[in-house]
Amino acid sequence: MGWLVVTLAAVAQRIEHAKALRVVDASKRRLPLQKKIGAGMTVGEFRAQVMTGVIKHVGLPESVAMVADSLNLAVEQITETIEPIVATERTETEYLTVEAGQAAGVHQIGRGLSKDGKELVYLELQMYVGAKEPGDTISLSGHPNVSLVIPGGAHGDIATASVVVNSIPVILDAPAGLRTSRDLPIGFFSPNARP
Repeated sequence: MGWLVVTLAAVAQRIEHAKALRVVDASKRRLPLQKKIGAGMTVGEFRAQVMTGVIKHVGLPESVAMVADSLNLAVEQITETIEPIVATERTETEYLTVEAGQAAGVHQIGRGLSKDGKELVYLELQMYVGAKEPGDTISLSGHPNVSLVIPGGAHGDIATASVVVNSIPVILDAPAGLRTSRDLPIGFFSPNARP
């Protein structure tokens, strides 16, 4: 989610606030993901698993930091909240059943705040079984304001694998040393592009 925000910012002269919302219908995803987000747990079980660090989308605070650093936003504090999304009706997936009142998934928010507490970065993830309107929405405030909506959203497993494969040509040509995703240009790798 964070890298898409940074990429979209390339068309702006200045960014003052970055906001992204990703809504994922986990019922169409693999069982390990459904378990990772706590689908089918009681709310108490969910909260206990959050406390031990088992339930969460790994990397959201790091994404807030990357966005802030990449867009030169003076973030001094990063906060994160993780709450259950409670099912309002029974929902069945290929792998499990979530009853009304049980956790359907995770609602996680990462915020980057300035020294005086002003929000500069807001990243929100709603990943749950039965999400009605999945998609990715990015809103950048600045000059000019920039918005992007991806109906249905970017499929996490496919997107992650694609970024890795599409980075291969750049990585092969890179000098030795530590690189982060921020150091790599975004691009599509055509198998016919290299000799």
